[in-house]
Amino acid sequence: MEPIITSDARSAWTAIVFQTDRKLFSEHFDPQATLTASVLEKVLRGGDEIYGYFEATRAMFESFAFNSEVAGAGLTFLTWEGTAFKETLTGVTVLERGPTGLVTKVEIYSGPLSALTPFAVELKRRINS
Repeated sequence: MEPIITSDARSAWTAIVFQTDRKLFSEHFDPQATLTASVLEKVLRGGDEIYGYFEATRAMFESFAFNSEVAGAGLTFLTWEGTAFKETLTGVTVLERGPTGLVTKVEIYSGPLSALTPFAVELKRRINS
């Protein structure tokens, strides 16, 4: 099957990520959804924990933009670039949706390490406070 390249995936995910209402945010996720990220020490589970991650990172990024996307067969790949603590971070977000259309898995891979380390330390502080 040929992947579908569309800006609809980017727009839909951007609307979710920037949703500031925890309940409305969580409605987009399967109750057993997980988030794995290169800046996290553990897997986050469920809409509430995943919301906490995005609530913290929204406040940490000085700028952020999704650049491109490829979607098909229940998977979406989004590339992105942002600035945090005056450092440029780049990465890819992988989304998996279940048969109901709800997000079941989020994986976020980013770099470079020199920018990730301070970002991860501050993210841990914000999530745990």
